[in-house]
Amino acid sequence: MRVRTIRRLCARPDRSLVPDQRVSLTATERATVLKKTGGTCHVCGGPVGRKWQADHVVPHKLGGQARLENYLPICKECNRLRWFHTPDVVRLIMRLGVYAKNEIRHETELGDQLVALLRKRLRVNRKRR
Repeated sequence: MRVRTIRRLCARPDRSLVPDQRVSLTATERATVLKKTGGTCHVCGGPVGRKWQADHVVPHKLGGQARLENYLPICKECNRLRWFHTPDVVRLIMRLGVYAKNEIRHETELGDQLVALLRKRLRVNRKRR
């Protein structure tokens, strides 16, 4: 992957699109969405749990429609981490995550820095809540 491609994927997205008004799904619509994956999160593959959310496949902020065919079930944590990233960006994040995990596993200097950064970010996030 070229540096230019990585920088493009990490750049701020164009938010000039004006999304449709968000609407709540009915209980029947939620059941239909949940059946699509058999009750598993479409991102991590784990069980979605009681507080699962309906995720826009094409993100709402990027013009995704509020239609049943654009929803998949997602666990709360994955939905918070996914935000409105495009599939290309999600793949880059996953690739970087695999590299980061290996650095941490092998206890490299970079791995130690990543652990410290993660702990700091989690601490800041907890204080905000």
